[in-house]
Amino acid sequence: TDQATANIAPASTTEESDANGANKISDWSAQQLNMEDLTLLCDLFYLPFEHGTQGVHILQEFYWLHTNAHLVASDENKPEVIEWKEREKKLEEMSNNVNRLFQKLNAINNKELMYELYPYVWEMRAVISTLNSYIKWLGGGTSGHSSDSPAIGNYTWFSKGWKESFMSGEQEPWVFRGGLTADLQRLIPVDGGSDLFVYKVPQVVSSTIYTIREYIDFDKDQVTDLNNLTTSSTESNPDHLERLVECVLRLNPKLCFVVEEKIEGQDKPHLAGYAIAISNILNHSSAVEEDDNGLEPWAKDILKCCIAGAKPHHPSIIMSAIHPTVTDQSVSKRLIICLLAALRSNGSCGVFTPVSASNSQQLDSYSKLGFVEMSRDESGRTVYLGRVF
Repeated sequence: TDQATANIAPASTTEESDANGANKISDWSAQQLNMEDLTLLCDLFYLPFEHGTQGVHILQEFYWLHTNAHLVASDENKPEVIEWKEREKKLEEMSNNVNRLFQKLNAINNKELMYELYPYVWEMRAVISTLNSYIKWLGGGTSGHSSDSPAIGNYTWFSKGWKESFMSGEQEPWVFRGGLTADLQRLIPVDGGSDLFVYKVPQVVSSTIYTIREYIDFDKDQVTDLNNLTTSSTESNPDHLERLVECVLRLNPKLCFVVEEKIEGQDKPHLAGYAIAISNILNHSSAVEEDDNGLEPWAKDILKCCIAGAKPHHPSIIMSAIHPTVTDQSVSKRLIICLLAALRSNGSCGVFTPVSASNSQQLDSYSKLGFVEMSRDESGRTVYLGRVF
């Protein structure tokens, strides 16, 4: 559009004799929208009955990477594994391109245009970033098994007849529920998780980038600190649930994610949240009882309390927290979506979490993520919340 082209950087800049001046021009140019950015923007929001070239490419790459994730377990020198890794990098590059587009749009001088586009690009960026995070987790080879369908039970872009119905133009656009953004969301292998895609656009425009990645040992102290910040540690909490995360991390769970917050202008991101799960915790009951498992009595008591809360339809335990300073409501939901998708790939479709009945903040946080009360312990001090997906 004419409004957008006013913010396009020139194809080249005049030579400057002063090196500092040249650097300033270079920095300025890097922050401006260029033709590639506008092409990407148009492809992401193309036509009512047709996705743009790059939008379709993102759909196809995620679908291929997900359905062929089982290849990662093979010899890394095999051609098919090399191809998978190369395509994984391409998807990450596309995700980074959308991140840059998001930040550039937020910096344009035409604020009226920026406010108009912000909700759409903000949501698109979040969905593509979530897909990329899930694929990177699959690339680590920790998936239990791979499905032939990227979204079991869902009607997706790759379902028979969907693409043809969409592009025929015979249906009203609203029938397809949200264009490319919705088609990308439907690829995430979580049935019954539509509530996790409902969130308000931040009231304050921000260029902060939230990225979900797999947990590493280096994150342990930050995760523990965040857990201590968000759980209550009082005499009225005899089960010491504030140390549950510490206990679970000792079991070396394979299903762990953290979310990093990268604020524009800062060199390094910092940890803003975590989500941890153990698939079917009942399988760990014998290990908890062993004398040589390295667990202190208090740790065993906490884990026994957790195991007692497991139900046939809610066998996997989950723990999650977001730093109180994070105001973007979508961050906690996207983090949980990633973890639930990882659980789904390991054969689990139901989760639960124990929460202190006196911790109203935690109870409210899990409620917003679709968790409901299932039961309580004998004392009534521990509430077991659960949800299926």
